[in-house]
Amino acid sequence: MKPDLTTIYETIKPLLQKHVPPFIAIRDDGKRYELSSTKEIEFMGKKRNGVYFAAVMIKKNFVGFYLMTIYAQPRLVQELGPDLKKRLKGKSCFQITKTDKAILAQIKKALADGQKCYKKLGWV
Repeated sequence: MKPDLTTIYETIKPLLQKHVPPFIAIRDDGKRYELSSTKEIEFMGKKRNGVYFAAVMIKKNFVGFYLMTIYAQPRLVQELGPDLKKRLKGKSCFQITKTDKAILAQIKKALADGQKCYKKLGWV
């Protein structure tokens, strides 16, 4: 049975929305919701007008949860909950095919830890 991707997306999106502000939604079209900071920063030798924070988007067979703070602080991967960590594909994309209390709590914690990381770096 194929997972109901719209329901999964609509369950995860409010977890990201709780981080507005300090972040802003740079895309919100019903299939993608993306958050970014607005503070001008320098990262990897380049000046940027804000930095990508997190996103949730409907893909073909899963809902992608993207946590960009992993690029800023790779050690954050070690602090992920076990259910979330096993869904990590690539460097920052988590493939979500079902939601339950454990995975939602771990996404919520990862977002909170990510926001703390950006604040500590002076990016928000």
